[in-house]
Amino acid sequence: MKEDIHNAFLHKTLLEIKQMEQVEIHDGSRWAKQELISHMLLYVVNGKGKLYMNDGCNAAELLPNTVFLLPVGTVLAAECAAEHGLHLYKIEFDIYRAMEWSDKRRVYEKELTLPGNGEIRVEQHPRIRRLIRLIFKDSPSITRMDHSPNKPYLHDLLSVIFDNRMSTILESTDNLLDYTIEYIQQAFSTNITLAKLADLTGMNPSYFSQLFKRKMKKSPIEYLTDLRMNQAKKQLLQPNGKIRDIAQDVGYKDEFYFSRRFKTYSGIAPTAYMKQQHIHIVSLSQPYTDHLLTLGVKPLAIHIDKEAPMMSMPVYDRLWERYRETLLMNKPDMILCKDHISQQMNRYFGDIAPIVTIPWKRLDVFGHMREIARLVSKENEAYEWIARHEERVERDQKKVKAMIGEGTVGLLTFVDHKVKLYGARNIGHVFYRSLNLSPPEQIQREIDKHLPGTVFNWMSATTANLSDCDTDYLFLVTKSGEWARDSIKELQQSEGWRSLPAVKYGNVHVLDWDKWMMYSPRSIESQLSEAVSLLMAAK
Repeated sequence: MKEDIHNAFLHKTLLEIKQMEQVEIHDGSRWAKQELISHMLLYVVNGKGKLYMNDGCNAAELLPNTVFLLPVGTVLAAECAAEHGLHLYKIEFDIYRAMEWSDKRRVYEKELTLPGNGEIRVEQHPRIRRLIRLIFKDSPSITRMDHSPNKPYLHDLLSVIFDNRMSTILESTDNLLDYTIEYIQQAFSTNITLAKLADLTGMNPSYFSQLFKRKMKKSPIEYLTDLRMNQAKKQLLQPNGKIRDIAQDVGYKDEFYFSRRFKTYSGIAPTAYMKQQHIHIVSLSQPYTDHLLTLGVKPLAIHIDKEAPMMSMPVYDRLWERYRETLLMNKPDMILCKDHISQQMNRYFGDIAPIVTIPWKRLDVFGHMREIARLVSKENEAYEWIARHEERVERDQKKVKAMIGEGTVGLLTFVDHKVKLYGARNIGHVFYRSLNLSPPEQIQREIDKHLPGTVFNWMSATTANLSDCDTDYLFLVTKSGEWARDSIKELQQSEGWRSLPAVKYGNVHVLDWDKWMMYSPRSIESQLSEAVSLLMAAK
């Protein structure tokens, strides 16, 4: 049965190769950004580089024998490392799934999802290489081919990759259920039936439904409906959403039928939902919780990092099953989280409430506030807070400039066996943006590549290279721990430490990690007070 389960995704499908190409990138050059209109398989033959997907903030390493599966709609670009070439195979393909299957009639629909995406960890590299070479056989080394006839080899290749991936996860009933949940998450906009889900696990539909309900506290079809409606709510919360487009995105071809279903489900029409104020908010991000409280919105529930307990409010357990049960009882209007955990949160809680992600790196602290304020109808409160904060910043900036002039500041952190030099986010916001002090040159170059306070956060540093610390003021941020203490001691005993300007004039300060690493409204207010106090007392 396991073999049938592994190949369930490809069962009753047709494959069509749209384009295939061997790509060679040289001398640190880039493969231009593109949005996929077909699925893509990438296999790295040799070389080294990076693959940028969607928001581009996080890059995946391109190394020999790595395999990537990328679904329709992925936005990607690639580059090779300096002094390294990059040679990879690229296959673009479409999958058509049988939606109706009988002796007289078969109807196929384009499959827009994959059972896994991103880097796929595989072990059968020789077999994968052989199948790829068979697909490319008799083709020039760098070529393009449309509508290739080599579909049997592609089917075998995808089967090997899917089998390899799933063999490690489909070993118990619970994992089989997780697989169907993952499938629903990826394919909710398509025609999903109970029979189809049961077929993916090899179970009887009635038995599958019973097990699913025991795990998720609702039937598979209830889960699918809840997920679709919450995905619709998520889109309705965004500006300029069109009902027709949203209906199609969540699996309803008729916008009027969707509107009726939405009103039956939610009690109000989609257009009314767009204007409704949403106050029952769950925050899965400590900084976003601080934004809500600053705007006068008390979260229905919050999720706080135990290592930095900034607020004494009820904290949910990290075990998602228990957390899920609590959310089911609370029935929130929306769940806020950072974008890097959105996929995981959609999997766990996407059927409970719309998962609204606020881009963490692509927005600065003021962008976070404006976006959260828009979602909870607190735009005026956000405008007033930012105006008051800017007035205070202007006063403090003049005060500090009058005392120390044009100073340079270095910010080093010692945490988890890593030394980092910070830019204009987190600890750097107050020094580099609020007080307009100058960072080290290499930090300034990185800051200048992006909009203020976005994307760039820190770069790696070492205690051996003190050129990073050649500033008028030096702030060391650390958690308590033997390694951090030893690292600072090593820094202070290193050659050249006493010659640093900040050391000469006694302008080295140690800051508390928990207080200074929070990047949120009330935190930067507190940080600004401490920074001004330390700088005004400078020698």
